[in-house]
Amino acid sequence: LDMINQNTQYLSKTIDDFKNFFKKSNYTNTIYTDDLLARTLKLISSRLKDNNIEIILNNENDWAGTLSAPASCLWGIEQAYNYFKSTHGRNGTSNSSSKNMRIWYEVDGISSSNYTNSTNDYDLIKIKTGEEHSNVLSHEFTHGVFQNETGGLTNAGTEADGIEESFCDIFSVMTEKYTFPSSWNWSTGNKLEFGIERFLNAPHTSFRYGVLSPQAAFYEENGFWNINDPYSVAGVCSYWFYRLSVGGLTTVSGIGENTARLILYRALTNYVTTSETYPNLRAH
Repeated sequence: LDMINQNTQYLSKTIDDFKNFFKKSNYTNTIYTDDLLARTLKLISSRLKDNNIEIILNNENDWAGTLSAPASCLWGIEQAYNYFKSTHGRNGTSNSSSKNMRIWYEVDGISSSNYTNSTNDYDLIKIKTGEEHSNVLSHEFTHGVFQNETGGLTNAGTEADGIEESFCDIFSVMTEKYTFPSSWNWSTGNKLEFGIERFLNAPHTSFRYGVLSPQAAFYEENGFWNINDPYSVAGVCSYWFYRLSVGGLTTVSGIGENTARLILYRALTNYVTTSETYPNLRAH
């Protein structure tokens, strides 16, 4: 009964607020958003409980402990979304306001984007413990973009698989540039927990799990190209993007990464398929 009475009073107050909405006032009031949020959550508490939804409030700006990982996930995905929105005019992984993007946080498993229970879902991003870093999240976000644009998953052991990984690495670096314009660099990966670092500017020096794991810098490069390793194959497109941006191998000057990323995005949204090859990608 107390809850019913409180909700009735709250709704009555809301009606009064609307009645006075357009009335001119000569004074200002201080509004405390934490109080508004608390009252709103109290109003819908039973609906949240029925759907097993728990809202965690933290107004101390202290995101340590159990809150650190989910907060990092949300922040990282937000940066990827903001990059694609501001730079390419894209609305999320699907580029549609009618589809929701979701994050699945796992204690175990592998970080990925695309599917669950054999049903393709290109707007689902799965992140496991220890990989809540912005460059990992933007990489997985780009998988969702790639798969939405090409209409499916690339097959393992194909050039398309490596090309997809390269696009994800490139846009991960571009998201870092967008987020940290004064401190970004040409590397990406989970550098802290798992020792994974891929260098767009120096593929031969890339690491995986703390061990040197060179990527190919050129198509079918002897000693570095491994068609069964998508990250090896990815190095070709990643290094091409770096040289397109800064120049250096020929007398042709680089066009800058801001222009290069527009070319890459146009290729993705107009030409790239799930059976892509490097010869075809060059022909585009």
